[in-house]
Amino acid sequence: MAVRLERLLEAVEDQEICLLAGASGLRTPIRWVHMVEGTEISTFLEGGELAFVTGIALCPECTLEQLVRDIQAHGAGGVLINVGPYIPEVPQPVIDFCDSKDFPLLTVPWHIHMAVIMKRFSEAILLSDRVQTEWAAALENAILHPMEERLYQPALESRGLRLEWSYCAALLEPASQESLPSCLRTVGNFLTVHCPEVSFAELNGQVMLLFANCPAEQVQALVQAVLDACANALPGIMLYAGIGRATRSVRCIAASYHLAQKVLLLQKRRDAAGQSACYQELGAYRLLMAVEDQELLREYTAALLGPLRTFDSANNTDYVGFLRTWIACDCSSQRTAEQMFLHRNTVDYHLRRIAGLLDADLSQLDTRFQLSLALKALELNGRDGV
Repeated sequence: MAVRLERLLEAVEDQEICLLAGASGLRTPIRWVHMVEGTEISTFLEGGELAFVTGIALCPECTLEQLVRDIQAHGAGGVLINVGPYIPEVPQPVIDFCDSKDFPLLTVPWHIHMAVIMKRFSEAILLSDRVQTEWAAALENAILHPMEERLYQPALESRGLRLEWSYCAALLEPASQESLPSCLRTVGNFLTVHCPEVSFAELNGQVMLLFANCPAEQVQALVQAVLDACANALPGIMLYAGIGRATRSVRCIAASYHLAQKVLLLQKRRDAAGQSACYQELGAYRLLMAVEDQELLREYTAALLGPLRTFDSANNTDYVGFLRTWIACDCSSQRTAEQMFLHRNTVDYHLRRIAGLLDADLSQLDTRFQLSLALKALELNGRDGV
């Protein structure tokens, strides 16, 4: 797990480290440390490292300014320069560049051993990784064994959290599991910088966020901010999100987690990548999600929509989709025509065909309500199965 640079510097307060530039970037998350003595070495950076430079390999073809620019361009979180025989002082253009990029530029005198600093930073990062692993296990225990408080209470308390607080779970899942490590790293970096109070962990191929005593509208705004950050950092990666409901205590995290799973699944079936969805705002879907016996929903859907789906399958039509659009348009033929770029008479013709196939009176409010509910149940269970 990444650690903010300002936190790492607390571990080396006795090492005469000086901040020359980029003070606004001290909240930057640092994932590891790396010695970088040449522009070729800078290409080995994966992002989020703190680069250490002694200047031993500098030459007219590789100036300190060029090296620092390359280090910053390859995603490092900052640079620490060993001021001494190879770099007597940091040139002003280097300082100006780092300030312009909010890129932390640190110096340390030659008599201070760089190895000591690297060791302390590495230990702090490894400790953070271990704590994150333990936290993921504690979250899993809170979900699987909510009444066994001893399995997760110590981890909660170590983060300043309390058992009786209200919690809300949110889940993020990339369309491809190959993207999970990148998504997890990006989510971690964003939360480390902007929302350190929000806990997160990887669970079963998903990223779980846990909000404590956080209003629902704020949870949704923060989840959307995370999605936007991932979209900016990882263009082309589709990321789905689902938000559960607030709990009465930590013992109910499992309920919030499972609701978030259902909301996430609905978002995937809607193909709504990059959009946060909250259980509290899903209307009738909330009732359907509360049904434990999914076979009942499938039977209900088959009874109301089965003839229509059979006809669609045999004739390569999409009357189910047409019906969904019509209901979404408040059962207005005019609005449906505008939405689907059809003539009003064509809409009315399709409605008569649907009414005949279902042997239903579409003018009846109860019929419309039942069909709307069946279409929602179909979304929850997957449009390819009843």
